[in-house]
Amino acid sequence: MVDRARTRRGNRAFLNMQEQAVLFMSSLWLYAVFVSAADATDLGYAYLIMRSMYPVIWAVLGGEKGQPEAGSMFTFPQYAINLYEVNKQKTRAHRATK
Repeated sequence: MVDRARTRRGNRAFLNMQEQAVLFMSSLWLYAVFVSAADATDLGYAYLIMRSMYPVIWAVLGGEKGQPEAGSMFTFPQYAINLYEVNKQKTRAHRATK
């Protein structure tokens, strides 16, 4: 028998990870190559810790009828890490062209 809540939780966690994966991987690697490998490592660890907590928090606080902002407490900081990496690379590239 299929547990619909468990299936929904798995789908939600996987799809949320998949929607951010391309930007995360590309910005992380480019940041490591062009800015700082050590800082990229720290940002990657922080991102992965938040990523691993997303399904747990969504299941406990969010879910089908739970608080809609439950996943946001980990999703938005992950967006911030991605945007920070991209903006740092743009700033570095802009300075290099001057």
